[in-house]
Amino acid sequence: MSRIDVVIPCYNYAHYLRECVHSVLSQEGVNVRVLIIDDCSQDDSAAVGAGLAAQDSRVEFRRHEVNRGHIATYNEGLLQWAIGEYLVLLSADDMLTTGALPRAAEVLDAYPQVGMVYGRAIATEDPTREFTRCVEGSRGRRIMEGSEFIRLTCEAGGTIVPTPAVVVRGSVQRRIGGYRADLPHSGDLEMWLRIAANSHVCALDADQAIYRVHTGNMHRTYIGVPDALATQLAFNALFDSWNSGSPVVDRLRATANASLARRTFWVANKLFEEGRTDEVAECLRFVIGLDPRFRKSLAWTKMRIKQLMGRRNWARLREAVRGARRSLRVRPPCPAPPMQNDVHLGIS
Repeated sequence: MSRIDVVIPCYNYAHYLRECVHSVLSQEGVNVRVLIIDDCSQDDSAAVGAGLAAQDSRVEFRRHEVNRGHIATYNEGLLQWAIGEYLVLLSADDMLTTGALPRAAEVLDAYPQVGMVYGRAIATEDPTREFTRCVEGSRGRRIMEGSEFIRLTCEAGGTIVPTPAVVVRGSVQRRIGGYRADLPHSGDLEMWLRIAANSHVCALDADQAIYRVHTGNMHRTYIGVPDALATQLAFNALFDSWNSGSPVVDRLRATANASLARRTFWVANKLFEEGRTDEVAECLRFVIGLDPRFRKSLAWTKMRIKQLMGRRNWARLREAVRGARRSLRVRPPCPAPPMQNDVHLGIS
């Protein structure tokens, strides 16, 4: 039976912690061990964590006397505590779905060259939603060479992996090391790329985790150029570790930059709708810095027009255009009148 060590960092997530730990302990067919690390929370996390450890011998609990930050907390659990064959880093506000760990372990057991397995994550904004009927997903899987995974990530312009849905081979994690302190906002992306540079990757056609969407999520307060810059730094960390001047590396870097430019441009559109003018301009400068060709696109021209008009005038124009389209929409033809009875003309 595969042994899986699950590290659960917690900071002010006492109200989620019990569900998170239960979702791990209820996994069947694997030998799980859990470490809860409370990073000096100001709520009841310490009491909840200590209570969970007292109730089940598979659970351990630690509390930091001072806040050390998420990167140090991750590395403490993954590199100093975990010794299992397979490792999971699961935030205290997330959960695993039924059968998530056995599904991942089955792949890792069968394919020693695979260093990371991931699936989908169900996102929810409802903290009271029940997930007792979570589908276990199909047995479909896609095993990729690391280079293919890196290419797909570059084409996406950012991570394609939901963090709570990842299981990593312990030997790979220990060989490549922990999260980088200089990438606090894109450490996951850099980690997935680094794993792919050292092993194969498997994508499961299954819902592997539940991702809680709430106001405390880090990504909600870190958007626009700061997020795009952090993503670029994660890509560069990989590219800079390879041979400089390589045509393959240059193509991947260009692909990542162009894709990240597109992503940042659509973030700028969202910020425009929210009236965050300064951030829109900052995003557009970043886009052109990544991919100067974007200036020639129709989308860029449309954005410039929107900026000149202003948010309110653009909204009025957009509504007028939508109204005109509705009025000009082709209506279905009227049904033909019913056939009249033939008139007998007395013609023989």
